[in-house]
Amino acid sequence: MRLLLVEDDQMIGEAVLDALRGDGYTVDWVRDGMAAGAALHAARFDLVLLDIMMPGMDGFEACRLIKRTPETAHIPVVMVTALEQQADRIAGLEAGAD
Repeated sequence: MRLLLVEDDQMIGEAVLDALRGDGYTVDWVRDGMAAGAALHAARFDLVLLDIMMPGMDGFEACRLIKRTPETAHIPVVMVTALEQQADRIAGLEAGAD
């Protein structure tokens, strides 16, 4: 299974990357929503792990872009965030997160 990790924080990105690769996943890591779009068009992924709080394009907008693009709309998106408010969860689901 090939995963795309979209995370701008170096420490968190490295920790998640190491854990997932340690479990046998193939993982590509990009640091923002625009880079995620480029990666999704350059390679085939089975799942996107998407941070919400990122500079430039936040995770909500990146998710909407992924889900409204026919070539990537089928890819499951899981939002990974420290945000705890129910409104943030609802916003993620409304953006198309799975």
